[in-house]
Amino acid sequence: MATLVDVAGEIARRKLEVPSPRRWSHVRAVAAKVDAVSAAVPPEGRDVPAAYLILWQDRRMLRLTDFIIDCPDTMALAAFYSEVTGRPVKEGSHGDWAGIRFGEIELAFIRVEDYRAPQWPDSEHPKQFHLDFEVDDIEVEQSRVLALGATLQQDSIGPDGYGWRVYTDPIGHPFCLCHNKGVIWTDQGPIWPERD
Repeated sequence: MATLVDVAGEIARRKLEVPSPRRWSHVRAVAAKVDAVSAAVPPEGRDVPAAYLILWQDRRMLRLTDFIIDCPDTMALAAFYSEVTGRPVKEGSHGDWAGIRFGEIELAFIRVEDYRAPQWPDSEHPKQFHLDFEVDDIEVEQSRVLALGATLQQDSIGPDGYGWRVYTDPIGHPFCLCHNKGVIWTDQGPIWPERD
């Protein structure tokens, strides 16, 4: 049977995405499935590394494509988050559906009748979701989002300057500006510190 070293070598040889250490538990689960299936195949017909790769690639069959937010006015909320993120509202957006692209994922806004805003932190009208934005300078970004119409709800920045602040957008959805220790900013965005 193939080992995880065989799988890692095959991933490198075929120039596939290298799994993070946390993803190796998935590789181990895949390995158990491949071992069970390949045990029924005569040895001369086995290509276990290829079978591992097929199953490893299958994990890509589910992708998050949209994060959709209910709202009464799609274009107004899309304009708010466009200004917050510095990304344009997607061409073709309209009164029933608007979006902002983030690579493969779209932050989308859908118009709903009788919209009821969440009342964070009240559980009678729960938040249902929130967005986190990592920032390099929380004071500068706070000034910017407040000027755009956000409201500060809670400050959880510690004495060391790290932590987060909770805001609500103009129609009540909560979001956070986060400043995490060890994050390094580059032209391509943040680089996260290694975690144990």
